[in-house]
Amino acid sequence: MNEKNELCPRCGAVKEPLSAEALEGSCFPRIWPGPCGDCVEKEREDAKIEESRRIIRRRAAEWANEFGEYDDTNPDHPRAIPGAKSALLASFRDCGKGVALVGPPGRVKTRLLLWLAKQMFMVGRDVHFITSAEFGRYAAGKFSHEDEYRERSVWELARCRECDFLFFDDLGHEKATETYCVEFKALLDERSRPKPAQPMYWSSNFGGQSLIDKFGDHGAAIVRRLDQLSTFVTA
Repeated sequence: MNEKNELCPRCGAVKEPLSAEALEGSCFPRIWPGPCGDCVEKEREDAKIEESRRIIRRRAAEWANEFGEYDDTNPDHPRAIPGAKSALLASFRDCGKGVALVGPPGRVKTRLLLWLAKQMFMVGRDVHFITSAEFGRYAAGKFSHEDEYRERSVWELARCRECDFLFFDDLGHEKATETYCVEFKALLDERSRPKPAQPMYWSSNFGGQSLIDKFGDHGAAIVRRLDQLSTFVTA
């Protein structure tokens, strides 16, 4: 075929010859064999899109494996605390302080936390989700005589300290032990240390003095730290 009208095998367009500058000192033919430049570029963009989709599918599968029971979370649930969704989205957008969802049972606080955690997880942010009851078990578990459980407990506590975005559900579910209080206060101190502080998103059925009382002598200091790390949204 004459090089002046050689066609791209993909799109059928006439391929442009290489410029004299591109040919200088090279062994390339004047008309590059194979697809035209536009098709090559499109193939690259399509490959990038497919890779992004593959990552999203993998993350979705990982999330479903861990939290599949909450997959139907609806941030517009009629029982949701007023203003909760907008506060969570603002925090997501600005990467500022975390959000505390405080209100009575049945206000879908856990589902709202998991909804935001999933949005962050799907775009590749470093998130960790833990319940207050789990944290209490791990705080005690780091002193366990069982090597496997002790190692798991130490790892979980370290993740709480080190993750970029910590989600902590049902704070104050039960009166905290001294071990819990010491470990939790150390966690808050650690997350308050960087400038800016590492955000913490948490939920509780208790607020004000009732939450302070859950932590005994440590209560006032713990709630002050929580206030530094989170914006309160209450029912």
